[in-house]
Amino acid sequence: MEALAASSVVGGLVGSLAGCGATSSTFAPPPRTPTPSAPLAPSGPITTGNAATIKRLATLQPMNHRVRGVAWSPDGQLVASGSNPEVALWDSVTGKRVATLNGHTGQIYSMAWSPASKLLASAADDGTVRLWDAQQGRAIQTLKAASNASFLSLAWSPDGRQIAAGTPDGDVVRWNAQTGAQLATWSGPAKHQGHGGEYPFAAWGVSWSPGGRQIVSTRYDDLVLLWDVATGSSQVIPKTDTQPNTVAWAPNGRQFAVTDDQGKVILWNGANGARGKTFEGHDGDGWAYGLTWSPDGSMVGSSRHSGIVQLWDAQTGKELVALNGHLNAVWALAWSPDGLRLASASDDGSVCLWGAA
Repeated sequence: MEALAASSVVGGLVGSLAGCGATSSTFAPPPRTPTPSAPLAPSGPITTGNAATIKRLATLQPMNHRVRGVAWSPDGQLVASGSNPEVALWDSVTGKRVATLNGHTGQIYSMAWSPASKLLASAADDGTVRLWDAQQGRAIQTLKAASNASFLSLAWSPDGRQIAAGTPDGDVVRWNAQTGAQLATWSGPAKHQGHGGEYPFAAWGVSWSPGGRQIVSTRYDDLVLLWDVATGSSQVIPKTDTQPNTVAWAPNGRQFAVTDDQGKVILWNGANGARGKTFEGHDGDGWAYGLTWSPDGSMVGSSRHSGIVQLWDAQTGKELVALNGHLNAVWALAWSPDGLRLASASDDGSVCLWGAA
């Protein structure tokens, strides 16, 4: 078990960002919106009608390391950030750090709060997925694969009983969240020619359908895989234009979205795998990675290599706003359950909270 390191408030909100490294030489950082001197309160839920009024409510500085995971508690009171190697918990209203969870020994790549409990899951390249009891401040399960693989993505089942995670080899591993027993490893079809990079076949995205019967995962050799949870069989969806990154089901379970290396967001039919709308814009801003749906399913958020965050009208595909608040690539996005705030996590070492103001 990993103990909770009691944390003093690390300066609360900061007025400037100390990135963990140089900004990409390919993409100049966009002009940023000013950091508020104190947390701003949102005027109401973010909607398609007020998206143009979104402002940066707060900037959270976990530490001088890349932040690649972010997740909201089910009640919206806490936002969790994952860096290298710590998990930090923040009060979403005051912007103050309330706890630090130690135990990982590598970069955290994905985080998700259980929809059915108070457990927080974090996946890292140290070869573990850890399940944290945030109230007690300790890890109650440390999940590993028989192959000792690292983990790049994760998702809870809707009932909170299982966890699925994606590996650098493109596999999807499932566990019983209560016992920690590994239930299955799905590998999918034979691998295609990889595109290079550290993880040429990586499953950067895993998402469990709201109905619980399907899991969709991406594989960096241009595939999207739609899995039947009961049988482990998969429908292979070739994505031939460029490599897919993160994936997220719409709240209604009828479709899912995928981000890719060309900076696009593409919608797919969850029943038959048919390709739907494509959202694209800001061609010079590099890959799209982070992905989140608004709680009512009316909007999709995506993030880019340059540091911008884009919000899209899910029905029309129109870009509603592009938010400038980070100095480096944004890897993770999460919408609060009440729809009031959007959190973005970046390689500049910060988490920005956004809302209508």
